[in-house]
Amino acid sequence: MSTGQRIKDARRKADLTQKELGTKLGVAYQTVAQWENDLRKPKIETLTRIAEALGVDPYSLADWDTATRMIENDINSVDDSRQRITAAYEKLTGEGKAKAAEIVEIIAGNPQYQCKKSDKGK
Repeated sequence: MSTGQRIKDARRKADLTQKELGTKLGVAYQTVAQWENDLRKPKIETLTRIAEALGVDPYSLADWDTATRMIENDINSVDDSRQRITAAYEKLTGEGKAKAAEIVEIIAGNPQYQCKKSDKGK
């Protein structure tokens, strides 16, 4: 099944018209029609927004190639964040490192920043 067919199925399950989905995404309904008819392929960022608007997992809409690119993007993003955090942490004194740990624990305790079970490790 193509990405377009998956978008169409998810949109119908969400009981939305192409126009309603387009409005949620800030695009013309013709754009939604082009995705669904596989005339255009949404970018990964757009596919993620489509999934969010339809209340589905982005991977459920993606074909194999797109899903692979999405995973690679996620891995690269995590690696970049870890490298930035590690580099900044190494510049700190012992006291600074303790304070950084406290701040990370505060952030980690906030539900807004906690990952879902399916996001663990990301």
